[in-house]
Amino acid sequence: MNNVWRRKSEIKAIQNQNRLIKNWTILLYVSFILIMVIRFSTGYLMNKYYINNNQYLWITALIWSGIFVKIMLTPEILYGYNFLNKTIDTVIEKVALHTVWKTDGTLSPIVSEKDKKMEEKISAVLNEYVHKIEEFSFRSEAFRNPDLILEDIAAAIKIPVSHIQYIFKYHCTESFTDYKKIVRIHDATKLLENGYLREKTVESLSETVGFSSYVTFYLAFKSITGMTTQEYAKRY
Repeated sequence: MNNVWRRKSEIKAIQNQNRLIKNWTILLYVSFILIMVIRFSTGYLMNKYYINNNQYLWITALIWSGIFVKIMLTPEILYGYNFLNKTIDTVIEKVALHTVWKTDGTLSPIVSEKDKKMEEKISAVLNEYVHKIEEFSFRSEAFRNPDLILEDIAAAIKIPVSHIQYIFKYHCTESFTDYKKIVRIHDATKLLENGYLREKTVESLSETVGFSSYVTFYLAFKSITGMTTQEYAKRY
C-alpha cells in the first residue's frame, strides 16, 4: 500500500491514475467504516428494542450497490495500465489517451492574437488531428527514433507543424517529452509480451524503443506501469 500511496511520477496521466487509486482507497475505507457502524447500530437496536435487523439491510445493500456501479463504470481502477494498453491496441476512431488530451477547451487562456486565430482554424478538426497523432504514435515505429521531433510527426501525418505545436501547447496535458515516454513504454510492453527478454537484455529494449539512457527508461517504465520490466515480463 505504501508503494501505491507514495508512488510519484512527472507524467500527468500517471499522476491522475495515482490520484484515482488514492480516492478509491479512501472511498472504500469510509464505506467500510460506515457499513460497520450501521451493522453495530442495528444490532444494538435489535437486541434492545427487539427490532427486526432486516429492516436496515437495504442501507448497506444500497451502499455496496453504489460502489459496485462506480467500479463497473471505472475500468481504469479494475485493470490499471493494462486497460490503457488494451484501449490503445483497439482504438480505431476514438481517442485512446483521454487523460492526455483536452479537446473540450484549452488548457490555459489564449492571449496572443496569433494563437486565437489558430484556435479558430483548428477547433473544427481538433479531434481528427488528435486521432491522427495517436494512430501515428501507436501504429508506427517512428517513436523508436531517439531524435524524433514534432516536425517529423507533422511531415508523416501531413499536418502543418504549427498546428501540431499548437495542439501540444493548448490541448495536451503532457509535454512532448513525456508524451514520447508514454508511447515508447507502450511499445516496450508489447515487446515484453512477445518474449523480448528471452533472447535480449533490458538495456537493448530501452535502446530499441527509443530511450537514449537505460536509467531514464527504467524510471519511466516503473512510473507508468507500476512494475519493473522483469516483473512485467513474468506476467506473460
